[in-house]
Amino acid sequence: MAVYDIFLKNQHSNKIAQMMVKNNYRLFDYLIKAFLSQKSNIKVLEIGPGKGYFKDAVVQIKHRNK
Repeated sequence: MAVYDIFLKNQHSNKIAQMMVKNNYRLFDYLIKAFLSQKSNIKVLEIGPGKGYFKDAVVQIKHRNK
């Protein structure tokens, strides 16, 4: 898994990381609205490997809705 090791070791700058979280925040918000509008019975959302930007966006949405 040499390619993925390189991906994990090379961190983005803080500005790029913030942009990635913001983009993933919008993506997650869109996905949730699309699935809710279809009254889908989806119970699992597989987000796969990455640097955690999508997870950070989900956490932000979770805290926003408290």
